[in-house]
Amino acid sequence: MRPDILEGGRALIEVLSSSARRFSAANDYDSPLAVGSRWSRILDLSRDWRDWLFVPLGAQFAFVVLVLYPPYAQFVVQVGALQRHVNPVFPYTWASALGLFAYGIWLFHWRYRVDWTRAIVYSLGLCFAATSLFEIVWQNVGAGQGVGNQFLEGQVINLSSIAFGLSSLRFWRFNVPVLAASNLYWMGWLLWLADGYPQTYNLNPSLAAQAYAFNAALKIASYVLFALVVSFATRLRPSR
Repeated sequence: MRPDILEGGRALIEVLSSSARRFSAANDYDSPLAVGSRWSRILDLSRDWRDWLFVPLGAQFAFVVLVLYPPYAQFVVQVGALQRHVNPVFPYTWASALGLFAYGIWLFHWRYRVDWTRAIVYSLGLCFAATSLFEIVWQNVGAGQGVGNQFLEGQVINLSSIAFGLSSLRFWRFNVPVLAASNLYWMGWLLWLADGYPQTYNLNPSLAAQAYAFNAALKIASYVLFALVVSFATRLRPSR
């Protein structure tokens, strides 16, 4: 075979190999090329299937909120207005949600090297899931006691929010710290029940104070739990 043909073949193989390496690096969370939010990287179909969970889970969450939230809104607005005026736990909820969102952005984008779009969606999913985990447990534990509400719309919205949190499933880990935090979280609920499950609107100041303590502690714990679940993934940003 002619030498020039052999040389041309070697050059073509080298170009193809180099392109393949660059393509692989661009889709590896551990690679410096993975940082960025270009549409070509966001829409790359060669990703792990778990990277696409946010699409159906986000869509179902948006659908549920748009369809079920309007008829449910009057009740939610009334409760929200009450919380803003008389419930000191409300600021803890917002502060915890904002803290988890900021932590999620740092964790997913800068530590796990996820593009901005997914980092924002994953972080929002965790915030909604943490909020709804507390709400759905609080409502259903209080069933038959005149605590919370068990309307179907609210139940579905809360379950949909928790499902939205599964968008970041690729980064979930259930190790010893996470399991220990989970056990403490559920023990907190058992202690609240053992204390008679007092509520913040109780006319007895002592019982209302206990309710505020349980409410605030378990709300914050819910956000901490979801933060821990995604804190131990192995695909980390390489040190520089």
